[in-house]
Amino acid sequence: IYFITRTYQFVLIAMLVNTLPIIWFFASLFMFGVTLSTEIFVALIITLALSSDATMHFIYHYYKQRAKPRNAEQTLETSFVYVGTPLGMGNVILILTFVSLVSVPDETINTVGLYSSVLITISLLSELFALPILYLSQIKNNRALKGYYHEK
Repeated sequence: IYFITRTYQFVLIAMLVNTLPIIWFFASLFMFGVTLSTEIFVALIITLALSSDATMHFIYHYYKQRAKPRNAEQTLETSFVYVGTPLGMGNVILILTFVSLVSVPDETINTVGLYSSVLITISLLSELFALPILYLSQIKNNRALKGYYHEK
């Protein structure tokens, strides 16, 4: 992300948004007393790959759109219309696919499907709601970024 935007703030925001679902997931596992297993770590790896990919798509599209003469809010909105919609549809399809694994009689596949669908859902919500708010607040509050993103 740094190589695309040249700002460390976006890197930190992306890391925060990608780790929040994992923190929430492990907190809920701890709260319900679920022990860690291989299935949980497989679901975790799947979710990390998907969430970081989604963040990269968003950042790349935002970076590409910022070259056009519009303000940061319009650029962010355009990015979420063009990236958020397919991102949401793709993740819903993935969630349904992993939920369908729950019906498989093998307990390992069943558990991976359950945990993956929960983690992907939490990750999607984080990507669609937390990421744009944090990016927009960073753009508005940082004077150095304002010139970079066509603000006066």
